[in-house]
Amino acid sequence: MMSDRTHSIILPVLGAAVGFGTMVLVSAVWAHDKHHPELSAWLKSLADSHGTPCCDGSDATRIEDVDWQTVCEAGTGECHYQVRLEAKWWDVPPTAVV
Repeated sequence: MMSDRTHSIILPVLGAAVGFGTMVLVSAVWAHDKHHPELSAWLKSLADSHGTPCCDGSDATRIEDVDWQTVCEAGTGECHYQVRLEAKWWDVPPTAVV
């Protein structure tokens, strides 16, 4: 079972990872890249579906393209994201997708 601290770190990281993984498909911009400080204001403006700020960068983890994927269930066709953190694949809750 995850501790509250781990849970509070993973959800924002997963949300950010999914959002930024999607951006990678469109451009070569990396989230929270110190070489791109012009993204800071935009990242801080992101919020989850409840309006809670999610992306100040304080607990961000950069992931590569191979560390996120879309998984679709056979038969239902329902799809969701997964990210690999600390060598384990995590399902991203739909509410964490920004």
